[in-house]
Amino acid sequence: PNVIGNQGLTALEAIAELLANSWDWRITKKHPERSTKIIIDLGEDSIEVVDNGVGMTRSELNTGINLAESSDEVRDKLNEKARMGRFGMGMKVAALSLGWRFTITTISDTDAEKENVFEFNSRILEDPKSSYLNELKIITRNKTQDSPLKDFISGTSIKIEDLELDLPSGAALAVGMQERFSPEINFLRSKDRLDFKVINEDNHEIPVGTSEIKHAFEDEILRLDFENPGPWAKHKEYKYIGYNGKEFQLRGFIQLLKQRSEKERKYGFDLWCNNQLIE
Repeated sequence: PNVIGNQGLTALEAIAELLANSWDWRITKKHPERSTKIIIDLGEDSIEVVDNGVGMTRSELNTGINLAESSDEVRDKLNEKARMGRFGMGMKVAALSLGWRFTITTISDTDAEKENVFEFNSRILEDPKSSYLNELKIITRNKTQDSPLKDFISGTSIKIEDLELDLPSGAALAVGMQERFSPEINFLRSKDRLDFKVINEDNHEIPVGTSEIKHAFEDEILRLDFENPGPWAKHKEYKYIGYNGKEFQLRGFIQLLKQRSEKERKYGFDLWCNNQLIE
């Protein structure tokens, strides 16, 4: 938390980064007939994100935990280029932003009988003479009855303990995750392929995304063509041809307000990248 996790992430942003990997590697992408299941479990001094996605092999997990690697080429089995999560560094930064100790348990859909487990306690590194980093290893074992993935064929659990950041309430977390991932949630809900819930400290379950978030307005003037922007930004008229062949003209100005209504939420712009809210 004071080195790798010292990136200024809020608790919601760190949790969203962990969740981005769940969306990227959800089982519904590979098997459209199966539902995506995600659980965020809040404890007294812990948080756990569990999904039934495609999981990680030992080799993929090894890349994910290695500070020197963050390669997109390692995970090409879904041929997914528009990825939300920054596989590798994003997982580590997010976990260590939230707390000092984390455990990753994962089962690949290519080998449903074996689970790969990696535990990391950064408190031990406060001793400069510690040989802890050299002793770290992934444990591969048969799937156990007390596994956090015992009810899933495949998937990943990331549990963070000894928390550094204060967690939001279950209700606030449910709202925050729906706001950040509403396109994915709305799509899967429309197909009846999503089971997403937050579990409070008192074991109260809060379903996420049962009511759809709708945009207040859509304006073609601000619909920028990010896939093929060309030189439009250098033109004085700020005109460009969009992906649909129409000509667009950027007009007016954007003004940052000194005060925003948190209750009404009517002011400001939501910026998105790969179906994830980034600002």
